[in-house]
Amino acid sequence: MSIHITIDDRFVITSDAHQFILNQRVVGKAGKSAGEERLVPLAYCPTIPQLVNVLIYQHVRESDVRSISELAAKILRIGQKCEAAFSSEEHHNENP
Repeated sequence: MSIHITIDDRFVITSDAHQFILNQRVVGKAGKSAGEERLVPLAYCPTIPQLVNVLIYQHVRESDVRSISELAAKILRIGQKCEAAFSSEEHHNENP
């Protein structure tokens, strides 16, 4: 059984038998795939903590934070997004 957890409007976590996969949602802009959404794998991680770290690094690299306190706040928000997404998924799986 594979997972499919939406973290936010940009990132989705999926899995296979061996790893967790951090995917970025991409919408085709031209040609045959114009307007179609697809998932582009960004990282393959054997554990959830590693996957969350990659997600944090991805957000931090793309951010415009200017201080350690802004960085800490950004990391906290990402953690809260993950917690909410995982909690939502657990609740969804408990009520088939």
